[in-house]
Amino acid sequence: PGGSRSLGVQVQQWEQHSNTNQQWRVTKHDGFYFTLTNMASGLCLGVRDRKDDKAPIVQSGCRGFDSQLWGVVTSTSGYHQIGNKFSGKVMDVPGFLTGNGVKIQQFTKKDFNNITNASNQLFKFLYYDDLN
Repeated sequence: PGGSRSLGVQVQQWEQHSNTNQQWRVTKHDGFYFTLTNMASGLCLGVRDRKDDKAPIVQSGCRGFDSQLWGVVTSTSGYHQIGNKFSGKVMDVPGFLTGNGVKIQQFTKKDFNNITNASNQLFKFLYYDDLN
């Protein structure tokens, strides 16, 4: 958040801009899974070794642990549910909140066929060139 380079900081949603704190390097790892490395901090996105709903999604040193491995669970219209290998949960914006600064968590995957019900679990990957 805010370009923090600190370990354990929970990531948050923010309106789109082209600064490097919103850019993530996607690195294929272990076939289906990938790591997400923040371009500003050099830290990887992960879950704090918890499997429960509402566990925070944080940045931490890149170690390749299962808690830092992600996979696209389901996709529609360019949006994706992104699941964690360790917990089996997906990234989630709590309470369908839309403001800047809302902290991202993990949560049980919602029914993808009911897009309205799952919209807070859908994320979009944009190529850097698309931002400029």
